[in-house]
Amino acid sequence: FFQEAYSQSEVSDNLKKLQIEQHDSNRIVFLARLSRAYLNSRPDTALLLGKEAFALAKQTKSLKGQALGLQVIGDVLSLTGNNLKALEAFFDQLKKYEKLNYQLGIAKSYNNIASVYSKQADFQQALYYLFKAKTIAEEENDKKTLPTYYLNLGDTYEKLDKIDSARIFTNEGFELAKLIKDTNSMGAALNNLANIYTKMEAPSIAMEFYKASISFYTQQNDFDGLCEAYLGIAKLFKKGADSSLYYARLSMAAAENSGFINRRLDASIFLADYFQNKQIVDSAFIYQSIAIEAKDSLFNQEIIKQVQNLSFAETLRQQEIAEAKKIAKTERKNSLQLIGIATFIIILFLFFLLISRRKSKPQTVRFFGIIALLLVFEFIALFIHPYVAEWTHHTPVWMLLILVLVGAVLFPFHHKLEKFVKSKSTIKKS
Repeated sequence: FFQEAYSQSEVSDNLKKLQIEQHDSNRIVFLARLSRAYLNSRPDTALLLGKEAFALAKQTKSLKGQALGLQVIGDVLSLTGNNLKALEAFFDQLKKYEKLNYQLGIAKSYNNIASVYSKQADFQQALYYLFKAKTIAEEENDKKTLPTYYLNLGDTYEKLDKIDSARIFTNEGFELAKLIKDTNSMGAALNNLANIYTKMEAPSIAMEFYKASISFYTQQNDFDGLCEAYLGIAKLFKKGADSSLYYARLSMAAAENSGFINRRLDASIFLADYFQNKQIVDSAFIYQSIAIEAKDSLFNQEIIKQVQNLSFAETLRQQEIAEAKKIAKTERKNSLQLIGIATFIIILFLFFLLISRRKSKPQTVRFFGIIALLLVFEFIALFIHPYVAEWTHHTPVWMLLILVLVGAVLFPFHHKLEKFVKSKSTIKKS
């Protein structure tokens, strides 16, 4: 179960607060919380509330409120199988958090994006975004969402059949969830461990974990989690067993009632295989048809192509952001160097004033005068170079002429300054 980056809120609590709250910013928060409470049981209701939160946030020009609304909209779209639109919503959410420079929100968006890639079976992309989310959460010491990222990493490694990594991340996530008493994450961890032990061919241990996770999911009305746990139990029984059919049908019913296409696909594939082994052809055909329809809805070539295009566009955008940061860093470094040069020139000018009060050799005055002239000229050349290059379109002749003009202006000034210093610092001959 790919864990979302929030905990369940009490429906009644948020309904009461929403009814009495008049301030728009608070209403957006309560609408988002209420919609998340319905997410895994009544996604249609959650979508309506999420859209209402987003519309109100857009009306009040609240970027954070819009990001909260997009969170629920993307979650519902992902759960109900519209992965392309879900990815669009989460990329949009990421942009809003980036504008706010809200690091924890950026991490949450990365996690959301990873969840969609995981459902599209693009696990390498999922890992890429999950590690980015985990890094931010650790840097920000965000104990609330860190269990989520560990569990999702464990879930992704389990799907890749990298069992050792899956166990490490899942166990770590479970321990972190226990520390903060996050029952939502604890239920997901137990379910993930059940999947892991199923692959390790330890059915009795897996069964205990599935049953424990069902207890958490039932308390939270989390039908998405129940779909996976029920189907996991069905797979533990021998093919053809009545108990296997019973739990598979529970999974299918929860998926159908809630509109979870991913879960519907998994359950229908299992049931088609079950009835085929039983040689009940009509039932096998029905479930096979459901599986084909669900698979086409999730993985048809056009959707995959669009997701790839969207991913490519986002990769380019991230590269542009990284390049902009690199340029900004270089510019800051250059600015500091220019400041340092300017400071040195000021110090040198003060030194000139100092030697003008003392008796110095003409050769010394001339030497420091030339050094000063060269420094000032080079400093001005460095400072104006970008503007000159832009004005002249990098034409060497025009750039040279402009720099010659600068030199022509500086030389008379340097001559007067040198003459002034010499007059103040001539050594009397004995």
